[in-house]
Amino acid sequence: MIDPQGTVIDPQDPLSRDEVRSRAISGVVLLSLRTFGIRILGLAGNIVLARILVPDDFGAIAIGLSIVGLGSFLADAGIGAALIGRTEPPTRHELAAVSALQLTTTTLLLAVAAAICLPLGHIAQLSAVMLASVPIMTLRTPSTLLLERDLRYRPIVRVEIVDALVFNAWAIGGAAIGWGAWALATGTLVRAVVGSVLMLVLVPAGRVRPRWDMSAVRPLLRFGIGVQAGAIQLLVRDYVLNFTILAIAGTTVLGLVALAGRILQIPLLVFQSLWQVSYPAVSRIRDSGEDPRNVIQRGSAMLAAGTAGLLVGLVAASPALIPSVFGSEWSGAADYMPGACLALLIGGPISATVVGYLLASGRALAVVRVQVVGTLIWWAVAFSLVSPLGIAGLGIGWAVSSIAESILLARLAWKASGARVLRACGPTMLLATAVGAGSWLIARSLPLTVPSGLLSAAVAAAAFYGALLFVDRPLARSVLALLRSLPRRRSGVVPTSGTSEVAP
Repeated sequence: MIDPQGTVIDPQDPLSRDEVRSRAISGVVLLSLRTFGIRILGLAGNIVLARILVPDDFGAIAIGLSIVGLGSFLADAGIGAALIGRTEPPTRHELAAVSALQLTTTTLLLAVAAAICLPLGHIAQLSAVMLASVPIMTLRTPSTLLLERDLRYRPIVRVEIVDALVFNAWAIGGAAIGWGAWALATGTLVRAVVGSVLMLVLVPAGRVRPRWDMSAVRPLLRFGIGVQAGAIQLLVRDYVLNFTILAIAGTTVLGLVALAGRILQIPLLVFQSLWQVSYPAVSRIRDSGEDPRNVIQRGSAMLAAGTAGLLVGLVAASPALIPSVFGSEWSGAADYMPGACLALLIGGPISATVVGYLLASGRALAVVRVQVVGTLIWWAVAFSLVSPLGIAGLGIGWAVSSIAESILLARLAWKASGARVLRACGPTMLLATAVGAGSWLIARSLPLTVPSGLLSAAVAAAAFYGALLFVDRPLARSVLALLRSLPRRRSGVVPTSGTSEVAP
C-alpha cells in the first residue's frame, strides 16, 4: 500500500470477498478477546492498587482520565477515517497531513490545559501530566489507519495489550515505592510512549513525519466531521440519560442501570468489535466488486442468528444470576435486561452491517441523523416510563429507540443498495424475541440460584438454535459452523497473496 521509503505504491489487487470475510471474522475475535483481556488485567491492577493507594488518589486520577478522554477523542482517526473507506490507498503526504493536524490540535489543547492547571495545585497538575500522553498517541494514527484499511488487527491488539501491561507495571511499581497518584499519572504517559514506539516498529509504513497541509486534509474534513459528530451525539445521549434518570428516579435506579450495563458488557464486547470492523470490511468488499445488497442482507442475517443465542441466554439467566451473584438488593437490575437485550438483538446486527455500508459510501451525516432520531425517541419513552415502570421502562425505551433506528437504517440501505434488511433478519429476530420472552417468564418462577440461572441460559440458547434449525436450516448450519470455527481464528489470519504488506 505505502512504501516506507517512497511516496505511493500503485494500488494492489483488491482483497477477495472470502479473504475480507476471513479477516473480518478474525478481527472481531481478536478485538473481543483484547477487550476482555484488558478489562481483566485492569481489574487485577485496580485490586492491587486499591491496597496501596487511598481513595483520594483514585479520585484525582478519575478527574484526569475524564480530561484525557476528551483529548483522546480529538486524537483518534475521525478526520482520517475517510482514508480507510476509499478505494485509493492514502499517500504518505496525506498521512503526514492528518498526523500534523491531530498533533497540532492536541498540542494546543495540552498547552492551554497546562497553563490553566499547573498553578491550581495537585489534582490539576496530575491532569496536565496525563494529558501530555495525548499528543504522543497521535503518532500511531497513520499506522492504525493503514492496519484498519487492510483489516489487520493483530498489531493493534498487540500494542493495546502492551499498553495495559506497561501501565499496570509502572503504576503498581510506582505506588509501591510511595509515588501515590503520580504513579498512575506518569504511567499514562509511559504507556503512550511505549505503545506508540511499538506501533511504529510493527508498522514501518506508518512512520511519517507530520507535515502541515490543509489542502490535503480539507477533502477529508466533511466525512471526518460526520464521524466525530456521531461520537459526540452518543456522548450527549448518555450524559443526558444518566443525569435525567438521577433527577427523576434517584441514585438507586441509576445504580441498578449501572450494574446492568456492566453485565451487558458481555454481548457489547462482540458488538463493539463488529462496529469497529464493519466499516473497513464493507469498504474492502465494495472494492472487490461484490454486490453490496447480498453482503448487507446475508451479513445482517448471520449476525442476528449468531448473537441471538447469547442474548436470549442472558435474558433467561438474569432473574436468578443477578440476585444470586450480587445480592438480593440488586435483583431489580434484572428487569432492565429484556428491553436492553431486545435493543441489542434488533439494533446490533442491522447497525453493524448497514452503518458500515453507509460510512463506506460516504454517508456519515445520514447515520448521525438516524442516531439523533433514535436518541430523542429513547429519551421520550424512557423518561415517560421510568416513573410508572421503574428500571424496566428504561429498558423499554432503549428497545423502542433501537427498533426506530433499525427501520430508518433499513430504509437507507434499501434506497442505496436495494438490500431488504428487515426481510433478511426479521424472522430470526422475531423467533429470538419469542424464545427470550418465554424463557424470561419461566426463569422468574425458578429458584434464585446460580445453577438455575446457568441452566436457564443454556436451555434458552439451545431452544433458540433448535427452533432456528426448524425455521431456517441453512442459516442455522452456517451460524453453527461459524461458531465452531471461532477458536481457530484467535491467532489471526494467515496472509495470502495479492495483499499489501503494511504490517508483519
